[in-house]
Amino acid sequence: MNLLGDILAETFKRHWIELGSPTVIFGPAYKGITLGALAVSSLGLIEHLECKQVRFAHDRKEEKAHGEGGIIVGANLKDQRVVIVDDVITTGETKDACVELIKAHGGTVTGLVVLFDRQERGEISEFSAAREFSQKHGVPVVAAATIKDLIVYVRTHSAHSPVMRSLYDEIIEYQRQYGAK
Repeated sequence: MNLLGDILAETFKRHWIELGSPTVIFGPAYKGITLGALAVSSLGLIEHLECKQVRFAHDRKEEKAHGEGGIIVGANLKDQRVVIVDDVITTGETKDACVELIKAHGGTVTGLVVLFDRQERGEISEFSAAREFSQKHGVPVVAAATIKDLIVYVRTHSAHSPVMRSLYDEIIEYQRQYGAK
């Protein structure tokens, strides 16, 4: 968990300005909740005052009528610069729903951070889902790692390992079938 938090914090730090100097990190249910919380927690350890002041919010799959109530948990999104954080981007469909939810609660989405970008073709073009999302919403999509990074890693470590060579071949075939231009 610490390593994931560090990776996310470093990704945010490297792209802070590009991501619009966010005031809230939004983790969509379910995987994004943990990743968003880790990112905010790890950002609090960075010697950068703006990073320490970022708040966290997430959604629920179903609106709650009692207690805290509502569909948003955590920071109020009204008038906030919000970056969505999640594990992967495949089609971008679930991220589109997050954008609408954040807008409906008065926030402005300024970016999307994912742990891994599969760099698959999007729904409407030969370009990647990340590129389609970026163009559709006018925000950057930043990945901690991409399938191209994975290919380089596996290729580098496949010289003396039949398992890694096989994995490399499978990844290349996957990219051939589903990869973006």
